[in-house]
Amino acid sequence: MSIERYFIDTHGNDDDAYREAVNYASNMANENENISRIVFLVGTKIQTGWLERIYNRDIVKKLFAGLKFSDCRVNFKIETKITFNDFGNKNSVIVISCGLNSDDLYKIDDFECIDTIVAIPWLKERTLDWVRTWGATDLRGGQNTDTLLDASPVVKEAMNRLDKAVNTSSSLTHDSDSNLSKTYILALHKYEPELDAIVVTSYLKKELNWDAKTAEKIEKMINTLNAGKSFQGGERKGLKNFHKQWSEAVKS
Repeated sequence: MSIERYFIDTHGNDDDAYREAVNYASNMANENENISRIVFLVGTKIQTGWLERIYNRDIVKKLFAGLKFSDCRVNFKIETKITFNDFGNKNSVIVISCGLNSDDLYKIDDFECIDTIVAIPWLKERTLDWVRTWGATDLRGGQNTDTLLDASPVVKEAMNRLDKAVNTSSSLTHDSDSNLSKTYILALHKYEPELDAIVVTSYLKKELNWDAKTAEKIEKMINTLNAGKSFQGGERKGLKNFHKQWSEAVKS
């Protein structure tokens, strides 16, 4: 089952956003018997000010152990980025993320236990990559957001071939996988008109089902080259031949 992804188009202190997210999550849990809990996901244990604004401090303390409210059949619980893990039951948790950024959200995208994510940003621009990558739906507007620009056909062809050639489950740690990945990125960076790291990694995550940790390695390679720097590894010769093969493949 795929994860449902939502966000609230807001920033800063917005008490209504938290109330709306809680109401939405409660309704979903009441209607779906497979939902086992609702998690408030925060950065650290001290970053609960948003929740203290809609609940009192004693209730927030109890939420760290889990607490059931009268209008919802499942427990609410506060988890931090460190304590939250992939529980044994699949697709059974609704996550309300409290002020987390795109990188944080990408990491929990890989959790099998998650049914739904509702992202409430602190700074809107810091969650925009995640929102656009998945075309998350605004709970207030009900419309899907504009997605990122699509990767070019050549980039897609290269990434499709890379996906088949490497072992993504080992996060490109094998020397041959790492070297081939770097070679492909070097070729794309040299011969493609534009290589956007977020667009490429979005394709890897959304279309090829790469986990966030592995896709992040590709993102770092591209960002390094786009910044005018270099990295060790990868072949520097024959890059044009790689690009030619990909270009011919998309034309056929």
